Amino acid sequence: MVTKIFLQPNKSFQRISHYKSERSRLLQLLYPSASTNIGKVVFKEGANKGIVVRLSKDQIFIGFDKTFLNSRPNLNKDLTTKFKSLSNHMEYKIYEKSLVCIQLNKNSFEDTRIGIKQRAALHVLTLEPCLTQIRTL
Repeated sequence: MVTKIFLQPNKSFQRISHYKSERSRLLQLLYPSASTNIGKVVFKEGANKGIVVRLSKDQIFIGFDKTFLNSRPNLNKDLTTKFKSLSNHMEYKIYEKSLVCIQLNKNSFEDTRIGIKQRAALHVLTLEPCLTQIRTL
């Protein structure tokens, strides 16, 4: 039996600027040693070295630099195995040099100030299990 997951259509939000500022604040708190810019985190040292993360309002793009890729020759196969455990929370697509994660419940928040903060928090906190799975390769 094949189960298909149908993602909700993307919602447009009035308070998207609040979302972006809250997301940036949370990224700086969680990853103080990483280089953070609006929706982008570059890890230059530590356990996540060689990983570049870009967060759009709907997806998490995780890219890998050359040294990271060269040190893990079976990366795509290993990622497929590791990310099966996260498939209840997100849909993911694995590419040659990157990974895209899409939250399943991203549109369940109201377009209020607190709802947007909750959405940003969930989006940023979804990143950590992804990085944890990648670190264990």
